[in-house]
Order: sequence, then structure tokens, then C-alpha cells
Amino acid sequence: MKLYLALIPVTLGALYAGLRAGGMIGVAVAVVSIQTLDAGVTLAMIKSELGMSRRDLRRLAPLLRIAAAAAAAAMGALATRFMLRNAHTLVTFLICAAVFGLVYLITAAAVGAVSEEEKASLSNLWEVLSRRWGASEYRRRLKVIVGD
Repeated sequence: MKLYLALIPVTLGALYAGLRAGGMIGVAVAVVSIQTLDAGVTLAMIKSELGMSRRDLRRLAPLLRIAAAAAAAAMGALATRFMLRNAHTLVTFLICAAVFGLVYLITAAAVGAVSEEEKASLSNLWEVLSRRWGASEYRRRLKVIVGD
């Protein structure tokens, strides 16, 4: 509770400075910065309460792989967004979402963020979906040929 009370004036100052420096984008940067500060202080407090050491940080390695995949996917989506600067908002959103998902899946597999069990599960899902699509495509073509 004390942390949140202490962060109120810091947050107000950061919001004011962000608004003056960069408008709404500056405000967004200020909010993210304050949330990061809050998470860091909270993590430090939890670390001291649980008696964690630097040796325990290696357990976070899988999370770092996931974060790396997410960062790479975000950069791909951002680059796509800049290329689609003049496109309709919905089109931009859908294409950026597809790019993010594709880059995330590829990067997550490349950096080892996906376990073998998860890879097998994704493979099974792909087979089921491709079989269903193939069967529905076959039925659609059959209706066109037969004339139902």
C-alpha cells in the first residue's frame, strides 16, 4: 500500500512530463514506465521476502525466450504497420495481427520457447484443421460439379 501511495506523485509527474514532451504517446510511455517501476519494486520486495538469490533467476530462462519471441513479433508487426500507413485501420490491424502471430510462432520455435510436447500438440491441431479444411473444400467442389 505504501508503494502505491508513494507512486501517486511520481505518476502524476511522469504523466505531466510525458504529455508535455510527446503528447498522448508521451503519456503512454510514462504509464508503461511507471508500471515497469512498480513491477520492479514489487519483484524486489517479493525477492527479499522469499529469500531468492541470483541463482534462482535461471528458472526464468523460459520466460526470457518467450519475451524474445514476443519482442521479435512486435517488431515485425510494427514494421508492417509502417508499411501499411495509408491502409484502412481494420485491414492494418488484421494484417499486423497475422504477422505478429506468424513471427511469434516461428521465433518461439527457433529460440526453444516451445517444448516438444507443445510442438506435438500443435502438429496434431494442424493436421485436424487441415483435414477439416480439405474435406470441406472437397464437398464444396463436389457441390459445384454435381450442382446441388
